[in-house]
Amino acid sequence: DEVQGLGPWWVQGKALALPCYIGQSLGWLVLDGGLARRGMSDSGGRPAHRGLSLLLGGCGAVAALLGWQMLVPMLVADPGGASMAIRLGAACVALLPAAVVLAVMILAQMALRFAAGVLDPLAGQETRLLRVNQRAIANTVEQFAVFAPALLALAAGLPGARMAEVAALGIVFAAARLVFWLGYLVAPIGRAFGMAATLCASLGTLAAAIWTWLS
Repeated sequence: DEVQGLGPWWVQGKALALPCYIGQSLGWLVLDGGLARRGMSDSGGRPAHRGLSLLLGGCGAVAALLGWQMLVPMLVADPGGASMAIRLGAACVALLPAAVVLAVMILAQMALRFAAGVLDPLAGQETRLLRVNQRAIANTVEQFAVFAPALLALAAGLPGARMAEVAALGIVFAAARLVFWLGYLVAPIGRAFGMAATLCASLGTLAAAIWTWLS
């Protein structure tokens, strides 16, 4: 029932089906852009992007789970990480990828603002790209405010042998934020994949931290 390195059969099935789901989602994303420009909706009278948002969100959540499961065996936990200080230090290191993504977002916003000559954010002259990028930055800060303390609390409550799980969560969260940002730049509906993956990582980490300390 299990193939070496791939996990149980249900994980293998999701891993094989995920590229199909993503391909279908990308196709709908292109179609949805055309429908939105024409003011059209689906046959049920609802906006076409509603179903697409659910599809992209489902794919994002599955991708986050599978990504975390595949990363954990690749990461090696510090055998000497039994002390609280070492575990918290490992959690801080796990937060660095997300901090790098946020820093890149901020630098990109600064460069775009300088290139567009829009130095006063209160003048009402910001381009759509600047507004979208600023929203992506604000959302990332909000998500980081949930994820960071949850990850630190989880690392403090787990044994040192499980720090690979903490590191994998940090990588998945950072990747989800990057996908969210890029998807938002393509189209507003494009952020659904990364947003769902982010929520899967942050809320999953928060729930795991609460469960660890309550149990």
